Amino acid sequence: MRKSSFATVGSTLVEAMLACGIVAIFLAGLYDMNWRGLFVLKSSIDVSSASELTTNLAEQIRTATWTQITDPAYLSGTIMANSTTVGHLPNVVQTITAYPYGSTLGNGETVQVQRDAGGNVATVLPGNGNLSAESSIQVDITVNWHSTFKSVPHTRVVRLIASQGGILGQN
Repeated sequence: MRKSSFATVGSTLVEAMLACGIVAIFLAGLYDMNWRGLFVLKSSIDVSSASELTTNLAEQIRTATWTQITDPAYLSGTIMANSTTVGHLPNVVQTITAYPYGSTLGNGETVQVQRDAGGNVATVLPGNGNLSAESSIQVDITVNWHSTFKSVPHTRVVRLIASQGGILGQN
């Protein structure tokens, strides 16, 4: 029987440690790739939920009459009060802002209602009551939230242009 020399045993130990190091680097890379994939998946779910929420709000506004969409009481009491968060979006803040289309903001006709993360609805800007006299308005629907993964702030905006007579002079 042949005895192993001390140098051979030592080199086997070094080879085993090197193999363990390579396996550890591979597993760390695999873990990082899995973590990044999970981040992308959760972010896409958040964006999808926010898009669904803005679409729901936009559809409610599209089906409302001219008098209703220019009335802050209707926007806050009906549309925002009936709005709920979609999916799992944490700390979502929903805002609807209506103002004359093509004008500069700040003339007192801007109406803005908001639903905060706690579900409380408030009229931020009540307007001066003249918004319904405009021929057309712009309605911005904004959803702000922090992502469920790493709490990064995000915003989704849908912009609608509405005219007093509607597309066919109705409404």
